[in-house]
Amino acid sequence: MLHRFLASWSESAAPRGLRVAGKLMLNMLAAVAEIEHDLLVERTQFGLARAKARGQTLGRPSSTTDEQRAAMTRQHQAGESISPLARTFGISRASVMRVVKPIATIQ
Repeated sequence: MLHRFLASWSESAAPRGLRVAGKLMLNMLAAVAEIEHDLLVERTQFGLARAKARGQTLGRPSSTTDEQRAAMTRQHQAGESISPLARTFGISRASVMRVVKPIATIQ
């Protein structure tokens, strides 16, 4: 898509002699941008691999503790519905469902 834009822009925006130079310049800028993007991805992947090697946990921290998840499961098995559990623990209904659903599907 970028190449189509660059081609249409370079053909219509300048006289014939400058079109070639303009096209060359835009292609060079596009190549530099692509290299920068590839370097960013490479550095990110390297950093993630290094963090995993050190044993760090990646991603967003859990909003509930193991004890809270166990309490949710117990209360749900005792008949408590999803919405009150979500309000009690201050999380969304979807989060409660992720915790209690494996228990609910077994029964």
